[in-house]
Amino acid sequence: MLRRFIDLNRRLCLLLDRIWPYPLASSFWSSYVERAGEAARTAAPPRVIDVGAGRETPYAMLVAGQPLELIGVDVIAEDMEANGTLTRRVVSDIVVDGLPADVHGAGLVTSRMVLEHIPDLDRFASEILAATAPGGRSIHLFAGRYSLFAVLNRLLPDEVSRRLLFALRPESAEVGGFVTYYDRTHPPAAEGVFRQAGFTDVHTDVSYQVSQYMHFFFPLFVVARIWETVVHRLQIASLGSFVLLTARRPD
Repeated sequence: MLRRFIDLNRRLCLLLDRIWPYPLASSFWSSYVERAGEAARTAAPPRVIDVGAGRETPYAMLVAGQPLELIGVDVIAEDMEANGTLTRRVVSDIVVDGLPADVHGAGLVTSRMVLEHIPDLDRFASEILAATAPGGRSIHLFAGRYSLFAVLNRLLPDEVSRRLLFALRPESAEVGGFVTYYDRTHPPAAEGVFRQAGFTDVHTDVSYQVSQYMHFFFPLFVVARIWETVVHRLQIASLGSFVLLTARRPD
């Protein structure tokens, strides 16, 4: 009976989603992939570091066949072994270990859904700057500190929040569950950290979508859709669910 109830709610949510879609819902992730892919194609020198590379570098398909060095950095070696697009794999916790000097000089450094797991964003930005060649670019997609799910995540005990995450989004069980800190991962603060580190042309785009976590219960989905639509219209950047930050190291 519970499964039928959840299935009914999912169908209602999908129906409403088609009738009343959230702006940018399908394009925000694509924006990260497209921007990172374009930056990788024009990276000078042609060396790219993908922080938190894991099992897949989503923009790698856009640079297939190009003479590009694609370096993956992650704390889990086994995950990177499954990432066949990498030309080199570095097992490192950037905040604790830093990035080895022999990977410095990258024309592009990227990460996706990593910054919210970083306990010291200042150290992270400094390490990224050191690894980036003059004129090189940096692109990062991460969860906003004051999004509804981030606030809930911080209020609940770690074990409870992980179980809730896996229940609402079963596909995250293989890659989710890492400790989250949300250290200044809202647009104004994150921009300030990267500027303080020495980056220029720092810019953020924001998605306010949070309703994808509520497909199990239609009334909650409706509330979430109203919330994300209102804050999107008002453009309250600090309440963004997902943030796409771009920056450049000065020449």
